[in-house]
Amino acid sequence: ESIFSGLNNPGVYSLTAKEFNDKFGFTEEEIEILLSETGFFDRYNEIKEWYNGYRFGNRIIYNPWSIVNYINSSDKIFRPYWVNTSDNLIIDTLLSNGGKVLNEELEQLIRGDSIDKIIDENIVLKDLSKREDLLWSFLLMGGYLKPIREVKKTDSENITYSLSIPNKEVRSVYKQIVRNYFSRKIENEKLETMLNALIDGDIALFEKMLQKVVIGIFSYHDFSGEPEKVYHAFVTGLLVWISDTHEIKSNRESGYGRYDIVVIPRNSEQVGYVIEFKAVDTGEGEVVQDAIEAALRQIEEKKYETELIERGIKSIKKLAIVFNGKDVVVQEGI
Repeated sequence: ESIFSGLNNPGVYSLTAKEFNDKFGFTEEEIEILLSETGFFDRYNEIKEWYNGYRFGNRIIYNPWSIVNYINSSDKIFRPYWVNTSDNLIIDTLLSNGGKVLNEELEQLIRGDSIDKIIDENIVLKDLSKREDLLWSFLLMGGYLKPIREVKKTDSENITYSLSIPNKEVRSVYKQIVRNYFSRKIENEKLETMLNALIDGDIALFEKMLQKVVIGIFSYHDFSGEPEKVYHAFVTGLLVWISDTHEIKSNRESGYGRYDIVVIPRNSEQVGYVIEFKAVDTGEGEVVQDAIEAALRQIEEKKYETELIERGIKSIKKLAIVFNGKDVVVQEGI
């Protein structure tokens, strides 16, 4: 009694292992049968977007709780079921307290890109406060990220994976974290006014409200290093608020180059945007108007609006947003 340990030499198989990889949820084959028998097979693609994406070893696995709750719901509206079963405060705290690099990586994930990170499968929760690099292992093992592929294997304990957000359900958690971050910094009313102005095509009001938001959030030390990237990530974060009605794309190829941001309305009758950022330092002799003209010329020459045109957007506005410290100028191309 109590002389020897209670459990010796267990075999540990994490979600990246192939052993038992079809035992933690519904496989794709099981989902097809389930949806066929319950009369929901015509919604397979939407269900896949919302609840698919978990990868155990080399198998795609669906979350049983979300699938069953959706099928049993009376209104059949897609909503986050699994992520609402637990308190996401620890995720909110970990991500909200990060610095510039973490914010940029979070922005990459929300817009649908992947990031490469070393994963420690032997993560211990109490170590999170001591080692920032364990954050990604924690998010992966907790179901908030999925491994797309193994990128590099240094040794048996240090494997680099390409990671992304699994599906729309989990993406809603990240969006809420961004909303919470901005809500703590500035009034929701200002944000809503600014974003509604953008949706309505009122550039003058959008500029005025963006200026207020920048003053409320930034301090001057935020602009050290590469200020243009800071502004870019900041505005992309703000646009997360309208991602239900608009598709926000960043740093993608269109025409003859890579635009900064494109805002594609899901309703083709609404205004679409091509946005190019420039940062200047007037104290160093740089001129705001020169930066505006350079940004608008870049949009025209590179034909960044190509993707919007291909998507059937009838009204397209091309914006140059120039930052000089906390001062903001927004100008529309003619």
